[in-house]
Amino acid sequence: MMAKRPCRQCGKPNAVPPAHLCPTCKRVNKKAAAKRAHSARIFKTYGITGEQYDQLYELQGRKCAVCVTSTGASKRLAVDHNHETGEVRGLVCGRCNHNLLGAAHDTVDILKRAIAYLENPPARQLLQAPQ
Repeated sequence: MMAKRPCRQCGKPNAVPPAHLCPTCKRVNKKAAAKRAHSARIFKTYGITGEQYDQLYELQGRKCAVCVTSTGASKRLAVDHNHETGEVRGLVCGRCNHNLLGAAHDTVDILKRAIAYLENPPARQLLQAPQ
């Protein structure tokens, strides 16, 4: 039986061709490459560094700034920004970004009307009126 080559990164004798890295080092390198690509993309698009993204994530308690339930564990939180000024507002989950803020066109008045609607729905006046 032929011995496996040592990993080029850590030296463990279970490296797999063609990169000759052990599964652990391969996984670590892939994760680091994804983080570098994310950092480059958010810097190019929003002008914030990967470190600033991480700081904002921690500042928000590692959750979506709007629903406070999504953690970004399975899919990173999106950088929410003002489309007119480019100002970064925070990190939000896809649902809040598209279905809530996007659907309201980032208009505060629409969101205020939605709150008023939820607090006092028109059907309540009709269906709970004394007969």
